[in-house]
Amino acid sequence: MHKSTARASAAILGLSAGALLVATPALAVPLLPGLSVTGSVDYLAVTPATEVGAPSNSGTAEIVQGGLLSTTGISGVTQTIDPFTHGGLLTDIGDGVGLVTTSTLGSPAAPAAVGDRFDYNSVLSLTVMNTSGAAIDFRIILDVDVSADANGPDTAVDWDLHLEDVTPAPDASLALLQVISDTNLLTAGDQIDEFLNGSAVDTEPDPGTFGGLVSHTELYTFPFTLAAGATQDFEVQADWFARIFPGGPGDAIVTQDIFLSIETDPLPPDPMGIPAPASLPLLASGLLGLAYLTGRRRLTARGTES
Repeated sequence: MHKSTARASAAILGLSAGALLVATPALAVPLLPGLSVTGSVDYLAVTPATEVGAPSNSGTAEIVQGGLLSTTGISGVTQTIDPFTHGGLLTDIGDGVGLVTTSTLGSPAAPAAVGDRFDYNSVLSLTVMNTSGAAIDFRIILDVDVSADANGPDTAVDWDLHLEDVTPAPDASLALLQVISDTNLLTAGDQIDEFLNGSAVDTEPDPGTFGGLVSHTELYTFPFTLAAGATQDFEVQADWFARIFPGGPGDAIVTQDIFLSIETDPLPPDPMGIPAPASLPLLASGLLGLAYLTGRRRLTARGTES
């Protein structure tokens, strides 16, 4: 199952911390009342049109609304491609926005002095508004699956992601993740760097290799409480580039699957609104019948004794 399909299924199922709901395709679990959420994906290719390293980029921008997945295709490698926005209103637990791309670069011969490269960036955004008269708890979920692969004498791939709460001033850093594949032995080589909640402590060890496939998956969860009438904005900035330096030839590839979503606990069911099971009337009539028969037997027994 493709990851985006799994996301849509999870949204339909309404899987939340400590809550397992019936797996019915028609079932969608709304966010708590009073919470209004919008999401968007902005994408821009900034690779110069003069590149000769045959750069390519393809993929989809995603949005899950009401548990249903819709996508917009992405293709284009030059700065002549206009940026676009894919987004809308998010209504249910697990709804969100995402980006799935594959970017490649290859030079069959040593490139020119400036080298060959590709360069792309995107922003995933969520805006959360509390229109109710009381505070609401919610969670921001960021699902990341990325790989960088550089090959050749002097090739580098760098993928960077930064999740921020952009409501305060200055912005509050929630998660920063960097994945690097670098074949040059004079550099630091391959790296996986992760920093959480603005900390300067790198929580991920480096692979200790030079070039080849470097991959990483991560699932971040950040809880928040939004005051009545307040608004909170979140952004994921993803930037990825590759360069084949004049020491080439070489090739590079970056694949990514990132998804930013929102969760709340489900609204507790109304005890007065829970319908009786269909078998309850049958059980009641059976009990009444049993009581009637028991009474008849007792009357019969008394008549015999007299």
